[in-house]
Amino acid sequence: MRRVRTVALVAFAVGMLAAVAAQTDRTAPVGSRSGVERYTAAVQGVVTAADSGAPVQGAEVRLVGSGRYRLTMSDAAGRFVFTDLPPERMTMHVSKAGFVGAQFGQRHPLEEAEALDLASGQQITANVALSRGGVIYGRVFDEYGEPAAGALVQALFARGLRGQGGVQNVGSGDQADDTGAFRLYGLAPGTYFVAAQPGPAGTVKRGAATYYPGTPTVASALPVEIDSGSQVPVSITLNTASLARVSGVVVNAAGVPSAGFVSLVSEDLITARGLDGPANLALSALQINGDAGPDGRFTIADVPPGSYVLTATLTLSTRISYPSIPEGATEAQRQAFAEQVQASLARSLREREAASLPVTVSGQDVAGLTIVTRPSPTLSGRFVAAPGVRQPVPAGLSVIAMSRQSPVQSLRNQSPGETFEIVAPTGPFVLSVGQLFGSLPPGWAVSAIRLNGRDVTDETIEVFADATVEVVLTDRVTSVSGTVRAGRNVDVANASVVVFPRDEGTWWYPSRAIRSARTDASGRFEITGLPPGERYHAVAVDYLIAEEEYDAAFLDSVRGAATDFVLNDEGDQRTLQLDLVER
Repeated sequence: MRRVRTVALVAFAVGMLAAVAAQTDRTAPVGSRSGVERYTAAVQGVVTAADSGAPVQGAEVRLVGSGRYRLTMSDAAGRFVFTDLPPERMTMHVSKAGFVGAQFGQRHPLEEAEALDLASGQQITANVALSRGGVIYGRVFDEYGEPAAGALVQALFARGLRGQGGVQNVGSGDQADDTGAFRLYGLAPGTYFVAAQPGPAGTVKRGAATYYPGTPTVASALPVEIDSGSQVPVSITLNTASLARVSGVVVNAAGVPSAGFVSLVSEDLITARGLDGPANLALSALQINGDAGPDGRFTIADVPPGSYVLTATLTLSTRISYPSIPEGATEAQRQAFAEQVQASLARSLREREAASLPVTVSGQDVAGLTIVTRPSPTLSGRFVAAPGVRQPVPAGLSVIAMSRQSPVQSLRNQSPGETFEIVAPTGPFVLSVGQLFGSLPPGWAVSAIRLNGRDVTDETIEVFADATVEVVLTDRVTSVSGTVRAGRNVDVANASVVVFPRDEGTWWYPSRAIRSARTDASGRFEITGLPPGERYHAVAVDYLIAEEEYDAAFLDSVRGAATDFVLNDEGDQRTLQLDLVER
């Protein structure tokens, strides 16, 4: 979460506080034929400390909507109130120095937040408990034992990403001073790795990242455990001795060396940049990009030891065309613009060539690689209704070809409709179906996915030539619902319910057989659209980090507390009562 940091001269302090006390308002009333429309929704609540329940005074509370925001601060009792709010969906962000920033509905900073759906005249109570921030501090030394002045240091939260182990940048990071000292603060409880990179911010070229205590890979780094308000010292020695160079040549399908884009992506760990992650900290142990020249030759320097997938993509012969949109363009003109861009992008993807191969780096240079590209196959398909379905299939559906080797290769059809066309990734992949920005609409599920007539639903596939795909949809969906219960004084609202198959072989991202849902204020939940013919576990936990339900280590840790059930056929319904597991 991005914290708002207000920097002001002392001379303006009184005026700034007065403005905040009056609720900084970026919401303009909407005009109507009868005059100015009056907004009547309201949000109120209390900010407390999670460890003691004591009120937090002076916390910054921010409501964010579509193109507007409201800002206020909590009073001595931790209370805040927003009035005259428009009827729309908004999110609420709360921050205070010394605490971990949070959004309403979160029990962990990386958990999905809950939106506030405001209606005219509605009054919502939205209380937030802030955890005290932990600290990692220490010093960074170079390979000679001298202070590494100017080194960039970043905390990386250990989390599952797309079914693999992973890390995520959190906080704003720090730059070591002339003694090599740094301090990373405002950290939520959890497991972290610490990365350090030599050279001050703004340096054109810096060395690769080193991970505490002095290893070139996250996989061999030591974790740092942070509790609420704890302070943990670490010492990092920059590691440069084992970095290697990976070089070779890219050859196209005609056997001619060709210019193109090359990328090394770690098979050990992947990364996702946090909203507060510094753009100038390159975690080169995880993904390193480069270019092949006109003679096809490429060199990627500063590669730490590890297992990688080397991907080469030839320079596209067709540039994406972006026609200009005149001021005051109609919706039809804007739609035409979007269609032109999508068509141009689809054309350029069809003309590309790509290839990938595994590469292991053990500290010595890897030279003489030859990677031969091939044209990317096109999957042409359509959405059809299963037998017995009488209503038309939903509009705006999208098919995603999710690479099982490298998430950067995952591709989506560009023009959602009754038919679709998508470029297949290089190497093995899986097909998933949803709307452009989410899952299938309520009441619908995938019955089957057929590739050239063969059922490949939930299978890992690889194609080497153009193919046809048929996505069969059904409105006879399974349903798992019920309630979550807990001990006295334990809130069951906004808990997370995870349903996953007993077969560990299906614990992968984005498996249809793994689903999660949040409970309502009474602890009720419902999950629909799970594939039938499976034996499942169901567990309720107090919080769930985004995508954690696909993390095999997490699933293994909670299945002992899970409730088992079976879905036999399409349309099956199960009702469960689950005990809340506090993490």
